[in-house]
Amino acid sequence: MAEQESQNPGAVTNTFNKGMVKDYNETFVGEGLWTHARNAVNNSHDGQVGVIGNEPANLFCVTLPYTLIGTVHYGGDEWIVFTTDDLNSEIGIFDESACSYTKIINDPCLNFKRTNLITGVSRERFDCETLLYWDDGLNPTRVLNINDIPYVCTTGTGSNQPFKYKLIGATCPAKTATTTITYKDINFTAQTKHLVDGEVFEFLSYEKPENMQIASRSCTDQPCFNHTINISVPTGDRTTY
Repeated sequence: MAEQESQNPGAVTNTFNKGMVKDYNETFVGEGLWTHARNAVNNSHDGQVGVIGNEPANLFCVTLPYTLIGTVHYGGDEWIVFTTDDLNSEIGIFDESACSYTKIINDPCLNFKRTNLITGVSRERFDCETLLYWDDGLNPTRVLNINDIPYVCTTGTGSNQPFKYKLIGATCPAKTATTTITYKDINFTAQTKHLVDGEVFEFLSYEKPENMQIASRSCTDQPCFNHTINISVPTGDRTTY
């Protein structure tokens, strides 16, 4: 009886160990061989390897606040995600199973850039709190306690926050004007940015405009409309611990 059960041809395991071959006639297609598969992966939805399954979709699961520049596995179906628009920066938690997103921190002083992707790792401490380590090749290597964000914001205007600037480059009828600005970013590192005709550049700095070097010029004899720079005063004090 046991021998008959072990040789039962009716058992189907949906194995995927022979791959996909589209040239075989269906007469010769046996267990483990597939002729067509769409959105297929060689593991099941619960992680079993060697069987065929559907690849989970991730389209329109959540809407992130800015451009995604990095992810770190947090645990289970949760991921820590880093987003930015080059001015605002945010860290949040994406729950893949619940299709939800929770903001952890949004602070321009994080100084994320879309040109600098983030890699990192999370680690649970002995007290069950989670530490997040990351690096982007632009800022110093940093660590953040996910369960105890180390700053608070209060209302009012103070000098602890950087100024938000919007520089509109010079322009001329021939569209050949250029603008160059040299300033110190929030890490007090000198930065130089070249703007083409009429380009808009937003950035953060503790410097006042009179301490920055801004120059505009045109490649033709046509009159050039000079650059303009706007400044936004911070609306809150930032205290770190």
